[in-house]
Amino acid sequence: MKHFVLVLGTRPEAIKLLPLNIELRKKENVRTTVILTGQHRELVEDVFHTFGCDADIKLDTMKHNQSLAGITARVLEGLDGLLPEDADLVIVQGDTASAFVGSLLAYYRGIPCAHVEAGLRSGDVHSPFPEEFNRRAVSITARWHFAPTLTAAGNLAAEGIHDHVHVVGNTSIDAALTIAAKNLPPSDMLRAALPELTDSNARVVLVSAHRRESFGEGITSIIAAIRKIAKERPDFVFVWPVHPNPNIHGVVMESLANIGNIRLLKPLSYNDLLIVMQRSYLALSDSGGIQEEAPCFACPVLVLRKTTERPEAIEAGCNILVGTDTGAIVDAFNRLADDRALHRRMTEIDNPYGDGTASRKIADTLLSAV
Repeated sequence: MKHFVLVLGTRPEAIKLLPLNIELRKKENVRTTVILTGQHRELVEDVFHTFGCDADIKLDTMKHNQSLAGITARVLEGLDGLLPEDADLVIVQGDTASAFVGSLLAYYRGIPCAHVEAGLRSGDVHSPFPEEFNRRAVSITARWHFAPTLTAAGNLAAEGIHDHVHVVGNTSIDAALTIAAKNLPPSDMLRAALPELTDSNARVVLVSAHRRESFGEGITSIIAAIRKIAKERPDFVFVWPVHPNPNIHGVVMESLANIGNIRLLKPLSYNDLLIVMQRSYLALSDSGGIQEEAPCFACPVLVLRKTTERPEAIEAGCNILVGTDTGAIVDAFNRLADDRALHRRMTEIDNPYGDGTASRKIADTLLSAV
């Protein structure tokens, strides 16, 4: 029996790898071990609960105000002592420290590595930081590359990576469609904070901004835009689940509290986030997951980044790349809010990131290859 080890540490990794773990555990000739590095412990536990499972091995690596070097060192040291000796394959996802370290340790141990969501590139090694470096490094050591789109596969080809590249879609779509289909109720917290959920006439806007490259001037400009729009557009309700990172949380709470149509919430459960996304007229976000998942629910995204490694939704017309300039954000919002025809066109476009079958395709490929 083959032994596959899935290494993950953050909420997006859990969202995108747990559907694959479920598919693998349906197979008779493979067993899996899920290792949680603890990079985002509290946020990840909710995702496991939503999917009805738990990690097999848990590390405790999260420290207050830890540096990137500290995260990487602690994950590497912890994982080195706990990675099963009989592993036939290590599976990592995306571009986090956990993915980078998982692939690096697999390389050190001589264990093949599979990279889920391979080939995303912004073209700027400093944006997103450090994710662009991490995913390029994983591509060097991985044997199997599961690209979400043809564009991602083309990025790998441009780097000389041609073998074992499979275009399968993004497993985030598998997760979003699976959980949304359960029709789970919103939490009591969300019901209380957003009574507009049941008001079909209310126009809700989902807001999120947390990327490291936006710290400082970028987040300040984003906050100024949200403040201006909210005051000028009382016909919209803005829902911002504020990331706990101190570089984000303090300045958001200080600047936007006590504005009636802005709801500043703690990070939402995955199910609550999907509910808000389904209910939203549009989203303002720098999140990669929201760029991918929102088109499933006819929710256009104004992408609050200067570059994106997810150009497919921009090219398809589901999302618009806006940047972090205050004036540009305000102008883009007003255009999409007032142009009903544009909004309708954006909501009618098929999601370019897949149809919810990526995990099954990956599982079938790995079972026949390893």
